[in-house]
Amino acid sequence: MAELKASELKYGQPVKISVGGYFMTATQIETPSGAEYAPEGALYLNLAKLGLSDESPAGISGAGTEGAAGEVASTTALPVLAWSTPLMTAKTQAEAAKQVSVCFLTAVSKTEGKLVLRIFAQETAGIKEPLLEPKTATKAAVSLCVCTVFCVGR
Repeated sequence: MAELKASELKYGQPVKISVGGYFMTATQIETPSGAEYAPEGALYLNLAKLGLSDESPAGISGAGTEGAAGEVASTTALPVLAWSTPLMTAKTQAEAAKQVSVCFLTAVSKTEGKLVLRIFAQETAGIKEPLLEPKTATKAAVSLCVCTVFCVGR
């Protein structure tokens, strides 16, 4: 298995709807065969393939109203209007009679002015343990998995 790179992500045809003066898009993203995830290199999402007209999700580059950080959470970044579904085995996630054998929680975050897809796994079987990004020694097998990324912007 090879370490997953952002350039290897496969993007489906985005679904796009108009919401007021903005667009909301939903795009399926698939990982290649034999991929393993270890967050050594960020999985930057290709904004051109997410279906927005000017590749500008709200919260990244002037699409929508952006305020200053609040008094209570002054150390956190402003929110970006992009999120994702869990990453699941592509060939069984849409079949009712098949059990989904792989499922990882995902999150989309803003890093260095770009969107990054993050993948989380539970390191141990204990219920009290948090979900973590896999370390290099414990790479997550994400071969032929799919998630949907949603964006609101222009």
